[in-house]
Amino acid sequence: MILVLLFSLLLVGFGAAEDCSTSGGGKATDLVLTGTDDDKAVAFMKWLMVYPFEALDGKPMNREQAAGVAGNVMQESGFNPSAVNSIGASGLFQWLGGRKTGLEQFAATAGTSWDDATTQMLWLAQELATSHNDVAEAMLASSPKTPREWAKFWDDEFEISGNDQIEQRMDNADHFYTLDIAGLPTCDGTNPTVGLDGWTSPAAPGTAASSEYGERDGRLHAGIDLPAGCGSPIFAAQAGTVRIAGSYAGYGNAVVIDHTDGVSTLYGHMPWGALRVSQGEEVAAGQQIGEEGDTGRSYGCHLHFEIHIIGAPIDPRPFMAERGIDFGPLAPNH
Repeated sequence: MILVLLFSLLLVGFGAAEDCSTSGGGKATDLVLTGTDDDKAVAFMKWLMVYPFEALDGKPMNREQAAGVAGNVMQESGFNPSAVNSIGASGLFQWLGGRKTGLEQFAATAGTSWDDATTQMLWLAQELATSHNDVAEAMLASSPKTPREWAKFWDDEFEISGNDQIEQRMDNADHFYTLDIAGLPTCDGTNPTVGLDGWTSPAAPGTAASSEYGERDGRLHAGIDLPAGCGSPIFAAQAGTVRIAGSYAGYGNAVVIDHTDGVSTLYGHMPWGALRVSQGEEVAAGQQIGEEGDTGRSYGCHLHFEIHIIGAPIDPRPFMAERGIDFGPLAPNH
């Protein structure tokens, strides 16, 4: 009965739409591993980057962590949930002994098979919350790491392989980190669609503006405000390089991304501790970079979104409309 209840709770991440503030900005789906190794790595990393791990304070893993874990799984099983090696180690993470028995019991109680990929990921979440909670606690307490460093951490603390092929695990992590992870699910289960010229909405699809670009209270309001709700995911509007990630004047906790042709985008008012990118990081269009918050000069949770061309702000609405991004009807103040 206890395991049945546990599995039901873990499956919350696969059910109806969730509150983004508790889900870490996403809703996990069944893990399907098909195609090339890179295709499988992307699907695997997306799962880690949206599932609300109880052991990680209800948050998903960040991109660097997900790449580090994926680098290990590639070496362990080649992303094959049915893999069984010569000594009986099984599954994506090559569970053995009592850990393998635990997986089998977990699957049997849930009415699934031990070699089901989604079941194995939920078993991973359960291990991090119980027998391997020390790993989760170390992840929460850790300073930022590169994908290579997370690959080494995961091998040392979770896989405990004795550094078997550690350089290959770290090389895998570096490579997987560069893959296009665009299209992470939002809290209503939809995906940000990357459209013309590689642009996508910086807020959850369907979010309507609450305040426009233009004069407001005697000064230029240099962007557009998009309130999807506290904790809702914020996405990179186009691929680029993070120039600023942190406290930034009246924008509070903010991110600035440089794109091509002198274009840059700014994302303001995110909660402290909610950024998912760091300065100098390369990001993909549609990659989650943070969450909506209320830091800086803000009237409530929202995304303040600006577009600059060669350093000068422009109205984001017509620019994005030309690229297929609709911010709904004009806000009442314009």
